[in-house]
Amino acid sequence: MTDGLTLTDEQYISWGIADDVAVIRLRPLDNTRVEAYEILNGEIVAVLQASPQARIVINLEHVQDLSSQMLGILAALYRRVSSPGGVVAVCGLGTEALRIIKLTRMDTILKVYADEAAARRALATDGKA
Repeated sequence: MTDGLTLTDEQYISWGIADDVAVIRLRPLDNTRVEAYEILNGEIVAVLQASPQARIVINLEHVQDLSSQMLGILAALYRRVSSPGGVVAVCGLGTEALRIIKLTRMDTILKVYADEAAARRALATDGKA
């Protein structure tokens, strides 16, 4: 696996591709603004359109609260990527975010990893992690 990941910056995300794995790193989000989630969703969709990848890692390290809007974005991303056989992994979850992922059973559809390196390694090696 290539260690280097060249990132492209957007308003709410940084993203790049390495070893056929798209990595999307979320920046801190103003959870009180619905428009922020709309922009975030648009940025993620633009990444998928610009460079369609079957393996996606979403780094949520800077996301403090997994709101219903964020869960909706993750569910929509999963539907978009998994229908042609892709995989979506999340990483960098804090204790509360991990609890919410498990409580909502999103961990049954998303692959969950402690950190980005582990997620990238798993998806790059077999793609079915």
